[in-house]
Amino acid sequence: LVRVPYTFAVARFGGRNWTVFSAVSLLVPTLAAFWVMEPGTSYATFVAVAALTGIGGGNFASSMTNINAFFPL
Repeated sequence: LVRVPYTFAVARFGGRNWTVFSAVSLLVPTLAAFWVMEPGTSYATFVAVAALTGIGGGNFASSMTNINAFFPL
């Protein structure tokens, strides 16, 4: 879900700005992972946190767009 918008955001906001934003946005699933470490966590909470980890995939896609120019063919 976030892969396509993240890819276009690099061109829109600039590589450095978007890298900072995407790195900070990865704190959301990281903090959510600490939230589910309690033994009484419900299954629905685990599913919601697992969905948040998809941000990492979008982040990877946008970083590949950003650094593509630095690697020649």
